Order: sequence, then C-alpha cells, then structure tokens
Amino acid sequence: HTYVNAGLSTVVYPVTLVAGNAFGCQDTAFATVLVYPSPLAQFTPSAISGCQPLPITFTDQSIGAVNLEWHFGDGSTQSGGVGATTHTYANPGAVPLTLDVHQIATSAFGCLDTAVVPIQVFPLLQAAFSAPPDGCSPWTLQLNDVGAGGSSWQWDMGDGTVLVGNGVTHTYVNNSAADITRTITLVVTSPYG
Repeated sequence: HTYVNAGLSTVVYPVTLVAGNAFGCQDTAFATVLVYPSPLAQFTPSAISGCQPLPITFTDQSIGAVNLEWHFGDGSTQSGGVGATTHTYANPGAVPLTLDVHQIATSAFGCLDTAVVPIQVFPLLQAAFSAPPDGCSPWTLQLNDVGAGGSSWQWDMGDGTVLVGNGVTHTYVNNSAADITRTITLVVTSPYG
C-alpha cells in the first residue's frame, strides 16, 4: 500500500492486521505508520535570460526544507542550508544556451522534492573598433566594428552625428585654429537584445 501525505505535518495512519488459520483461530496486531511531509522545492530566479556573463540570484521559496542542493545546469553545484544563492553563467558559444537549474529540497526527515527552472544565456557580445588618434581637417574616417556577436550598430561620432551600421564613414571638419577632440562611442546590440 502507498501512503500519501499532501500536507505540511506528519500524518499517523493506524494499521490493523487480522490473521486467521484453517481452524478458526484468529489474532489481531496493531501498528502505526508515520508518513512525513515532503518539502516543497520552489525558487525564483532574478532573470530567466540574458547576455553572458549573466549573474543570477536564486531566491529560495521552499517550504519544509532544512537543506538545499543546487544544480546550476553548467556542471556547477552547491549544497547548504536554505536561503538565496547567486551563480554567474557564461556562454562561450555563438548561439543561445539553455540550462536547467535544479533545486533539491531535503526535509528534516530526509524527504526530497525537486524544482526545475530553465535559464537561457546568450552568447558573448563585444564591440570593438580602432581609429587613428588624429588627422587634418577635413578628416574622413572609415570605421568598422571588429567585435563579435553584433546585429545592429549605433555610432555616436562625438560631434552630434549618429550613424548606424557595421561600417560607417564620417568626415570631421575643424574651421577654427584650435585643436578639437571628439570621442567616438559604438553601441552594439545582439540579435537577443
């Protein structure tokens, strides 16, 4: 027989055995069965997806657990008491990586429950370009993103001009006798946001 305890406290079931033989003799035995409650494993991640490196805090919401074991899906594990934990994910590849995070909750009686939440880690995004440090007016620059993982590019040329595209061309003009310094900023977005 399978005993079930769907509550949060121990349940006592009385068990009675009545045995008899072919001669009409009979005896009765009594026992009690204690069925301990299972813990309820549950947790909430601070994010379910993002670009790597992706630090995530897992907020423990388990009920009835005295010990938690975490399997982060990337080969890393952690074991200890109840409470929040943090893990940082990496994705060295070129496509999104989905990892299942397991929280295994253990009660004081050794009963177990497991909760699973998938986490998606997007690949590395890196903006990079090089530009000569100076030039004479009118100075035309051709710039290209040489980074990795980009799908859209926005260039702030430092003079009020904003250009889009992986490669851009811009001409700087200085009509004064003084040197002018411009800071070029490249913002790259991946296909995953």
